[in-house]
This record gives sequence, structure tokens and C-alpha cells, in this order.
Amino acid sequence: MMKHARWLIPGCLMLCLLWSGWAGAQAPTTMVYQGRLLTAAAAPVATVTSVVFRIYAAVSGGSAIWTETRSVTPDANGVFTIDLGATTPLTTTVFDGTARYLSLQVGADVEMTQRQALASVPYAVRATATAPASIEGVANNGGNIDLVAGAGLSIAGNDGANSITLASTMAPIAYGIINTSGTINNAGSGNWTVVWSATYNSYEVTITGVSFNLFSHLAIAQGMGVGTGRTFLVDSGNNHLLITPRLHDNTISQFYCSFIVYALPGMKMADEAAQLPPGVPQSTLQR
Repeated sequence: MMKHARWLIPGCLMLCLLWSGWAGAQAPTTMVYQGRLLTAAAAPVATVTSVVFRIYAAVSGGSAIWTETRSVTPDANGVFTIDLGATTPLTTTVFDGTARYLSLQVGADVEMTQRQALASVPYAVRATATAPASIEGVANNGGNIDLVAGAGLSIAGNDGANSITLASTMAPIAYGIINTSGTINNAGSGNWTVVWSATYNSYEVTITGVSFNLFSHLAIAQGMGVGTGRTFLVDSGNNHLLITPRLHDNTISQFYCSFIVYALPGMKMADEAAQLPPGVPQSTLQR
């Protein structure tokens, strides 16, 4: 007795469960298919029947790229539901992003010649299983994309909190108040010492771990509770910060002052080799 399979819309395909990451949990390699078996007289087939399912890359001709033989158990109306791929998984080789067509061969009948085009849902296996070749022009070479801090910026990653913190590095590295005797009046940042230097006629400030240089640091000094006509000369000597208090007639006179020092990222002395930012060609210097 010849049997016929009536195509039903496979609206419950199960490949819509996507991978959560490139190397995370795998998507299912099966899909649910529903059909209806009828005799040549259009009577429902309600007995266990062997069906061969095949998937092709073309609507006609060619060899099957996937085959699975299963026993289906229709209900009284001939309707059956089966989980395809349970014995022969539906992998990314089967669904590689190109068109696919499904055919059935019921019992001893010949294979049906009207193949059914599969909708886009099964391609979710391929669409989410493979990392993209590039993201906005950044090639995927299998490694990480490194974040590089530029001038005046620091980057701190926290894998546990899944966060990246960007912060400015232009905070002062030292600050405080010096009294007239050339000693500390207010330690401020607490990482410096000071003496009055007769050699330089200046307050000589030593910052812990820092070799002060006008090419790589910025220092600002101002008077505390003094009248007009008093200025400060900021200089460097012996890798220390020198603050020279002067009266309006250019004579040296010790009096209260406050100061603050910043580092200047990327600054170079005149005789040092110029360093260009990453990605800027050397020819830029010759323009």
C-alpha cells in the first residue's frame, strides 16, 4: 500500500536556541519536524512507519548531505512529530549558511521528488557558532583586543566585576605649604621634604621617587599672605624642585609659599628622540 506524506509547516523548529558565546554552551543539533502520512486513498496512516529523511543543497538532483532513517508513530489522523538529528546530528556542516532542502522517503516508496525548502531558523546553528572575521575593521586573530592608555589616561580592568575603569593620570604628584624657615608648614600630599638651599638661594623640594625636571613636570608656586611685588622662580637642580622667592627688586626674601606639582606624560627634552603616537608614520616629522 503506497503511503504519502503531507508536508506540514515546521513552525516548531528547535534550532532557535542560540549559543551564548563563541566557546560557550552548544546550540542543539536537532530540530522538531511535523508531518502527516496518508494512503493513496487519502486515508490516515496510524501505524509505525519507517521514514528516511534527507537534506540536500539543491532543490533537485545532487547527493544528500545528511540522511537519517527513523520510525515515526502517527496518531489517528496520520500526524507525527519527530526530533530530526537525534541519531545523526545536524551540525554546522549541514547548515553552513546556504540553502537547504528536505525530502522524505516513506517505507518502500520512492523518495518524494518535491523537496521542501528549509526556513531560516535552522541556520541559527551556523550564525551564532562562529566568531566574525572582523568587528568594525578589527581583525579577529583569536586573541584579545588590548586597550592601550594614552597620555594622561590609565586603564584598569576587573575580570571579576566584568568592568574596565578609565581614569585621568593628571592628578598632582605632590603639593603642600612651605614656611619662611624653609621647612614644612603643611605636608599636603605628604610625599615630600624641603630645606633652604644656600647654594641655589631657593627652597629645595625633594619628592619621594621623583626626579624633578622642567621638561617632564609642571610646578606652580604662589605666596601665602604676602603683599604685592613678591614672585617665585620655579626651576630644577640636582633633580629637585627649586622655588626661589624674590621681592620686586629681584632680591631673595624667604616667605610663606604653597606649591603643586604635576607630571607631564609624553614630554621630551630637546635632545631626546621624538616619540610618535602609535600608528603615526615617521614621515610625519618631515612634513
